[in-house]
Amino acid sequence: MADVMTFAIMSSMKTATLTTRVDPVIKHQAEATLAPFGLTLSQAIDLFLHRLILDGGLPFDLRQPRYDAEVEAALREVDDMIARRAPMTGYATVDEMMDALESEPIDD
Repeated sequence: MADVMTFAIMSSMKTATLTTRVDPVIKHQAEATLAPFGLTLSQAIDLFLHRLILDGGLPFDLRQPRYDAEVEAALREVDDMIARRAPMTGYATVDEMMDALESEPIDD
């Protein structure tokens, strides 16, 4: 279930309230990313809105990534490993890794 966050956006002396639903994991990761900058989510959203206005649109490129199915599967596998949903295999040497790769069946 998504968290509900309320942000106060300052405009002169008035305050408007913005309520949004966000995945709790994304919220936590965003807070952790902003913390070293001394920014809160509310401040980051305020900055985003200011840049949106100044740039006359989104302040970043919005594109659909174009990867083939094999690359997308590999990226999901890495994400699962990072999130500890899938096992990671370590190797002591490059030769050990190459031997393991050579012994894997090739899917066509």
